[in-house]
Amino acid sequence: MAEELVLAREPRVWQQTREVGVIAGSRPVGLGRLFVRFDDDSDGTVAVAETKLPGATDHVVMPVSHTGMQFSARVARQIGEFLEKGRFSLNP
Repeated sequence: MAEELVLAREPRVWQQTREVGVIAGSRPVGLGRLFVRFDDDSDGTVAVAETKLPGATDHVVMPVSHTGMQFSARVARQIGEFLEKGRFSLNP
């Protein structure tokens, strides 16, 4: 059922004038794994493929779980990099 909800969503496109950066996690740890089976990379809650946003300024995949992203110093540095330069660092 959860997969049906995820797959039923319409594709989103960023069409605003503000820059937007998307950070995805690739460490599949967490409760999300109990509800959804991921065939590809995920952070345990969200598939990396779901984080692709056409029109986004930048996208980076970090080796963190969905919850771990909130506490990651590396993710915080990437956010700072994006806010300062409008792009994520080449070395996440």
